[in-house]
Amino acid sequence: MNDIASVAGASLATVDRVLNARPGVRGFTIEKVNKAIAELGYIRGTPRKTRLACTRTAAATQ
Repeated sequence: MNDIASVAGASLATVDRVLNARPGVRGFTIEKVNKAIAELGYIRGTPRKTRLACTRTAAATQ
């Protein structure tokens, strides 16, 4: 998210609002953030707890 914020010229909070479709962000800023997301090829990851749970389960079964 830091890279997206840097490229878009926005704060981390603004990037978070755009990614989570929260109110309080101007249309122009949403466009800048979405453009940065496309340029960087950002793919939204899974929540950290889910990722950790999957890793532990996979490790336990090996």
